Amino acid sequence: MISSRRLAREWALKILYQSDVGKMSIEESQAAALDRLRLDFVQRASQAATGSLLEELLVDRVTAHLFDVLPCYGAEMEVALRSCFAQLFSAGGFWANLDIEFNFSRQSYSALWEAPRRSEAVDLPSQFAALPISIVSSANLPAADRARLLRFLIWAKEALPETAMRAFAREAKLGRPEGAKMKETHEYVVQRWKLFAKSMSERWEAAGQVVEKQTCDWMRVAAFTEKLVTGVHEYGAELDRSLQALEIGWALDRQVSVDRNILRMAAFELAHLRNIPANATINEAVELAKKYSTAESSKFVNGVLGAIVAQLSAGRLLEAADGNAAGALDERADPLLDMEEIPGDEELATV
Repeated sequence: MISSRRLAREWALKILYQSDVGKMSIEESQAAALDRLRLDFVQRASQAATGSLLEELLVDRVTAHLFDVLPCYGAEMEVALRSCFAQLFSAGGFWANLDIEFNFSRQSYSALWEAPRRSEAVDLPSQFAALPISIVSSANLPAADRARLLRFLIWAKEALPETAMRAFAREAKLGRPEGAKMKETHEYVVQRWKLFAKSMSERWEAAGQVVEKQTCDWMRVAAFTEKLVTGVHEYGAELDRSLQALEIGWALDRQVSVDRNILRMAAFELAHLRNIPANATINEAVELAKKYSTAESSKFVNGVLGAIVAQLSAGRLLEAADGNAAGALDERADPLLDMEEIPGDEELATV
């Protein structure tokens, strides 16, 4: 098990390291890393549903669509998003009533199936594109976030059934009788469809549980990763001046990049994310140093961050470029940071 915060810190360190050593810009590094992180959770969905392509394809499609929600993702947004998933995946009965005609020709023989030849798309009924009552009545969710969720529901009404049909086609193709002629293939696909549609009332709901968990887990980690990277990038000069002012014995540009960025990231948390306990931030930074640097580095990181906490406790906040206190401190509680741990690999590729 690994906490969402620790996983986020590891990915943030990787992003900052790649940018620091000049491999790519901070924007390029962050975009690439967050997408790799997203694909890790797509793979988790695949592992959670043995033998089924449905969950993997749904999580891939949904997480890719929700990328633009990351900057505003928080506890209230997660609760609302879970309500949207519950609504969308309560529509299992929709599949049993879906009338699909499979049209085959010599030109389309290898496709296995084609969408019905009709003007309307294969999508959920219109009521599944409306915000759940819990969101409409919530006074805690900003109007802009409600609008984002409404756009997501409108998109999902068509995108999720289309993705499920793609999963059906791929699963059917995997089991196609070898050497079957066109008529035999048509009969096989029609029979597979009947079984697929009949099972979807239960399978759709179960797939929704996987989509909800893996999507929310990814967004929790990715949102905190983005917050750390953006914060270090925005306050970078201020953080470096504050670290240098501690007379730590080594100029920042003489430290190895891993140590330098662990210090920057932890210093940003201590000064700007005050809702996170200082001892938790320091312990995590020390563990990162042990894992990706050396035992001596972990002792060094612990000492430097202890000095920063002493300054903060004495009221001497990090100084901004204009001499004022360093930005607005985030004193608000963030329940998202303390949610359950995420099962999965403890290891991240060496930075």
